[in-house]
Amino acid sequence: MSVSDWISIISAVVALTATIIIAILQIKQSNRMEKFEKRQDMRDEQRHQECVKSQAVSFISKYYKDRGLIPLCAIATMYNDLFYYNREMYREFCCCTKEVQNRILEYCDLDLRVSEYNIYEKCLVAIESVLNKHFPDDKSVFYDGGESILLVA
Repeated sequence: MSVSDWISIISAVVALTATIIIAILQIKQSNRMEKFEKRQDMRDEQRHQECVKSQAVSFISKYYKDRGLIPLCAIATMYNDLFYYNREMYREFCCCTKEVQNRILEYCDLDLRVSEYNIYEKCLVAIESVLNKHFPDDKSVFYDGGESILLVA
């Protein structure tokens, strides 16, 4: 073997060693960044949960004397959260996020959750099922399939 062969072998070994060292450093850096991101995500989630709790507790404290109306707030927000309700409590509840609204209901020990369905259609189905159970021979007790009830409500 000539000197040039030894030089190329040594330079190849040095290049390979440098590549391995750089790869190890990049892996360590990537692991550190991943741990940092996880800590940051947990901290952000904790702040978010504390903010939701703070808003819920603030609402309950502000309207403590009217806390019996909180289920009606939930019904109002499921009916139409854009409507301008006369009672400030309803308006403020409708302005809260669904997460805060559900946390308020949870803190008040209510077995009710705010969701995105039309409450009157659900009530109409429940009424019809009870009527069908107790009055199976009747065709329909509502005019126009219950449309007038939904319009009145």
